[in-house]
Parts: sequence; structure tokens; C-alpha cells
Amino acid sequence: MGSTHRSPAIVLRRRNLREADRIVTLYTRTHGKVAAIARGVKKPTSRLAGHLELGTVVDLSFAEGKGDLYTVTGAQGITPMVHASGVIDVLPVFTHFLEVVDQMTQDAEPDTRLYDLLSSTLQQLDLMVLREQSRAAALRASFDLSLLRLLGLLPELRACVSCRAELFPVENRLSFQLGGVLCPNCVDEDHESVAISVDVLKLLRYFATSEGPEMPALYIPAKTQASLFFVLDQLFAYLLSREIASSKFRRAVEKLHAGSSSSTTPVRKKADTSVGTASMAPAV
Repeated sequence: MGSTHRSPAIVLRRRNLREADRIVTLYTRTHGKVAAIARGVKKPTSRLAGHLELGTVVDLSFAEGKGDLYTVTGAQGITPMVHASGVIDVLPVFTHFLEVVDQMTQDAEPDTRLYDLLSSTLQQLDLMVLREQSRAAALRASFDLSLLRLLGLLPELRACVSCRAELFPVENRLSFQLGGVLCPNCVDEDHESVAISVDVLKLLRYFATSEGPEMPALYIPAKTQASLFFVLDQLFAYLLSREIASSKFRRAVEKLHAGSSSSTTPVRKKADTSVGTASMAPAV
């Protein structure tokens, strides 16, 4: 076993390995994203059991192993996701945060700003479950725009990305290929651009300049929220060359609610967290 390290870390993803082990992907404050094997973690008597749940902030001790795979030598939960990981209405946003950080970052490239953003956002989300779940949409938008800004991938939202003209309060279009909004006169520059309403553009601009997850305290109407999520989901799909799993999960939850609206059976609010997330959630 090689050199040992210690760092605060956030659990992004887990997958089973053999009967009792797991490979855990974490975003650490000092080493960036790492993958580590947690030996025996699935055993009820393991000292690691319960400390490596999804979204949990842990005090992680890990040792260098073969190749890029570390070995977990110790983990103590600092901030568990007590509430958000078990509420089905919030679970799509929760899994989204973990998935996009996992997919949008490279191994061993630490960024303390990104770590702090994810850590504080998860804490805010967990508190919202107890106070005001309707703010979760604003929190997600704030996180997405902050993440894109840190990664240098924030689209141009103030002027037409093609002709540089001022954008007026009319329906414009967002070009993922060109990296910004197209005015009505330049829509032919990208036939795969997507429509972006005045309200959605205002929200994107607001969150692009906000100072983090403590900022959003506004309620986003359901129709505007759906349009906002569509634009953000399409943006991440373009950047990753595939649809993000949390987007599919969110639509499944929305379909569940739509199907229950005409039924006398209430929607089950608590998700099964026996394996760290709901059984219908994406495998983050």
C-alpha cells in the first residue's frame, strides 16, 4: 500500500464489487475526483458502513493503490444527507448534483471552489426538505450556472453570440454549438438551437451572476421551471454527448405525479433509501 492521504470528500457514486466490497467515486477537497475501493463496506459489522452513503460529506482517509484506484482506509461521516436522499420530489435534484459533478470533472484535478459549491449546495438542499421544497428548482439552476462558470463553460447570455447585438425581451434561441444566445436575426446560424423564452433567459442571467446556493430565494412557476430544466438538460446533454440520467429520472417522477392526480391513491413521498437512493433513481 502506497502513501496515505486525508481529506474532506463527497460521495458521488458507488458500484458493487464482489460480495462485500464497493468502488466509491468521491470528490475530495485536496485531490479532486478519485475512485477508491471500500473493502468489506457491505458487511453489517464494517466500520465503514453508513459513512459512504451518496451525497455524504466524509472525513476520508485513503491510500494509493494500483493504478488510479485508491483504497479507503477510514471514513467518518461529517454531514450526512439525512432528508433529501429520502424524499422522492427532491431526489432528482439531489442525484443531478452528484451526476453532473462526476461527469463534468476529470480525475485528480482538485478545485476547492467546486468542492465548496457542491458541499454547500447539498446542505442547502437538505435544509429545504424541512422548510420549502419548492425552492429546489432555484437551487438547481443556481448550482448549474455556478458549475458552468467555474468550468469556463458558461454560455453567452447578454448579447447575440453571432452578431453581438443587444438581446431584446422576445423569444430568442440558445445555440449549444456556438456557446450562447442567438437573436431572431441570426437563428439560421444554428438550426439545432432551442427556443428560450424571456422568463427563462432572465433566470439564467440571474443565476449566472449569483454568488452561490445561499442566494436563490424565489419561487419558479411550474411552467417556467419545466422550460428552464429543459434548456439546462439540453445544455448538459450537449456538453456530455449524452442525456444525463437525472433528467430521465425527473421525468419519471413527474409522470408518477401526473398519473396519480386522477387517482384516489396518494403519491408515496418517501423514497426507498436502503441502498442510498431510490430504486428508480439513476445509478450515480
